[in-house]
Amino acid sequence: MYQIISSEELKSRLDAGDTIRLYMMAPQWQWDAKHVPGSVCVPDSAAVMKDLKPDDHIVVYCSSVDCSTSRQAALMIDEAGFQNIWHFEGGLRAWEEAGFLFEGG
Repeated sequence: MYQIISSEELKSRLDAGDTIRLYMMAPQWQWDAKHVPGSVCVPDSAAVMKDLKPDDHIVVYCSSVDCSTSRQAALMIDEAGFQNIWHFEGGLRAWEEAGFLFEGG
């Protein structure tokens, strides 16, 4: 089962240089505007599955806790047998509320 990760824990792991495959589940225009540093844009759950390896540490997120796309992606990845999955359920809103910097326009 996937786990929940907080903005503080995600920031700490990124700052520590942990190898994380970080995916923003959103359309390209939304990712272009604002995203968590180091993340990759994927438009849907199927797209995130293409490059994953069994030992990857995977974090998925979207705009806020109200968005279900990242939750669906985490569930799909989990059901495919991956073990190291985190859902950053607060997404961009939680990242911004924590005062962390973004990338994008």
